[in-house]
Amino acid sequence: MDSGNVSALSQNGALQAAALQQAQARQGTTVQALDAAMSIQESVLKMLLESLGVGAQLDETG
Repeated sequence: MDSGNVSALSQNGALQAAALQQAQARQGTTVQALDAAMSIQESVLKMLLESLGVGAQLDETG
């Protein structure tokens, strides 16, 4: 294998590694966004239940 092929292969490997890191970072960001959305949903649900007078019962049992 000549040095041109070796260089092209190593560049390709570096590009694949960078793409994998970006995909993992995006996946991590997506998980964080889902966690935040679920937390917001939980807070909104709690406020709604409290406004209906169910909040105190929820705190005692939850």
